[in-house]
Amino acid sequence: MKYTLLLSGLLLSFAAGAQVRTVMDPLECKQVSVTGEIAFEEAGVTNLSATGELTIRCPIRSQVGLKFQGIDIWHQPHRTVSCSLIRRQWSHYNTKPTVLVKDFTLSSYPGYLLQSVSASPINSISSNVGTAYAFECRLSKKVGNHQTYLGAYTTNFN
Repeated sequence: MKYTLLLSGLLLSFAAGAQVRTVMDPLECKQVSVTGEIAFEEAGVTNLSATGELTIRCPIRSQVGLKFQGIDIWHQPHRTVSCSLIRRQWSHYNTKPTVLVKDFTLSSYPGYLLQSVSASPINSISSNVGTAYAFECRLSKKVGNHQTYLGAYTTNFN
């Protein structure tokens, strides 16, 4: 019996310090705006429209019992990209989920750039079975041969 308790304690202390990093494919992103034209190319998800901005929403898989720390995003913008991290929390007796939003930008840079974005302050508590995260970005219209790409992104929980 005491060995079972010791083993259980060790497993719990290991789980409490666990870090879960998940690489996500931009193919999972969806168009949520009525303007723009989403396309999935080798370089990542992009806007093919020459006339309208495109808003996409990309999922973040919650890890129950762990705290969302942030995301790392590969991107190649030809202009600065405006984005938002979104946390929706469903709970008993509420008529709709509580929504928290953190706005951020992806910097303009020639070539690909890996940018880290902290989830603070929308991650004030650990995720539970009623928590859903996503991020949204607004990709500018294509100008000549210049367009913005969002590549793979990594979610970080611990």
